[in-house]
Amino acid sequence: MSDWFLLERKAARATGYPVSLSGKHFVVREGSTALKVGGHRKARNHRLRDALVRRRVLEEHPSDTTLYVFASDFIFDNPSAAGDIVNGANESGPETWKHSGSGLSLKEWLPSVRAALAASAILP
Repeated sequence: MSDWFLLERKAARATGYPVSLSGKHFVVREGSTALKVGGHRKARNHRLRDALVRRRVLEEHPSDTTLYVFASDFIFDNPSAAGDIVNGANESGPETWKHSGSGLSLKEWLPSVRAALAASAILP
């Protein structure tokens, strides 16, 4: 897939992609990193983060004690949950995941792709 999205916060760098054009599910790719502790905002998904650590989806980074690393791809329920985990605090995923080629946010990119597909008669 050539439509990768990037989220960078401090030392964390994650790549991922939407599962479908609905944007409801979002995959963070293996090898992405996530902050253990984020900014001043409270992390709403701390239970999810803890579960990902227990399941070894998130593992200790080998050289940076402030980070986790994704040991495998993981499908989140939505891009904001994915962003929360990467950022270590609340994150508006649709606005902060940026398309690798165009720099558009996921929020901007999804409608543009839907419109292009509809114009080419690929979508009903």
